[in-house]
Amino acid sequence: MSAIHHREPVVLERADWPLWLGEAGHGAAVLMRACAEGVLARPFRVGAAVNSNRASGAELVEPLAV
Repeated sequence: MSAIHHREPVVLERADWPLWLGEAGHGAAVLMRACAEGVLARPFRVGAAVNSNRASGAELVEPLAV
């Protein structure tokens, strides 16, 4: 991920959602760790529309032609 951005996203398992959302008490900081190798697919660029909360649809995640 460092080639894309200096911060890595937190990838949560479904079972960890309550802790992350504060529904299971405190201590979500333990979930902020690198995800397992191979969890994130190969990266590709997408259009700027993904930055809008009004945008929706499968076309948002279609790779841009480069």
